[in-house]
Amino acid sequence: MLAAYLDLSIFHFFLVFSRLGTAIMLMPGMAGRFVPTNIRLILAMAVSLAVTPVLSPALPGMPEDFYERVLMIAAEVTIGVLLGSIADIILSSLHVAGTLISFQGGFANALIIDPITQQQGSVVTGLLDTVAITLIFVTNLHHLFFSAVADSYYLFVPGQFPAVGDMNEVIVHQVTESFLLGAKLASPFVVFTVVLYSAMGILNKLAPQIQVFFVMMPLQLLASLALLGLALPGIMYWFMRHFESVFTPFLR
Repeated sequence: MLAAYLDLSIFHFFLVFSRLGTAIMLMPGMAGRFVPTNIRLILAMAVSLAVTPVLSPALPGMPEDFYERVLMIAAEVTIGVLLGSIADIILSSLHVAGTLISFQGGFANALIIDPITQQQGSVVTGLLDTVAITLIFVTNLHHLFFSAVADSYYLFVPGQFPAVGDMNEVIVHQVTESFLLGAKLASPFVVFTVVLYSAMGILNKLAPQIQVFFVMMPLQLLASLALLGLALPGIMYWFMRHFESVFTPFLR
């Protein structure tokens, strides 16, 4: 009796770890290569160990067939990948915003290594990513992510693959919403650039002997940096609200 109970408890732990651990491995701020793998593994195991007793009543029993166990764990990994990918897609809205801001602001050629994605990107994209990840942990929104993954056991049947069509619909919806959010976050810079370039074109017609675009480039950079400083709090506010609104429906 005790051996069967221990086997069931260990099986439930692996089910929880498969979903929650996979989601944590893909979570923004934890998925970066600068975070040691053993740290991510320890965190995933600790959180899984803490929530397993709470989730055990909702988990299925251990099947006798070995292949059924493998399929159940694979289903949990799939759901964890889905949840972690949603968080990563949300963060990609800042990549869209940062790229648009860089092009509109005139400093798209200023490239650095993004510490979050470990890829080369614009300075603005790296700034937005770093500030967003910092705010997620400072405001405890990562707790919301953990709670959403834990409560997803009441939304997705444990051990069963979610419908492929539903998964595709969720991913497509999140990609669309993230791209739209990124465009909205960069909209002040688009409007500013349209107005500025329109004024420069009129000035160029009025005084063709002056190299208007050459003279205005430093002013455009300074104005774009000033506008970024003013708009950064609002950009982060709307991003955090979007992050919260996406994962709140997963809560019971």
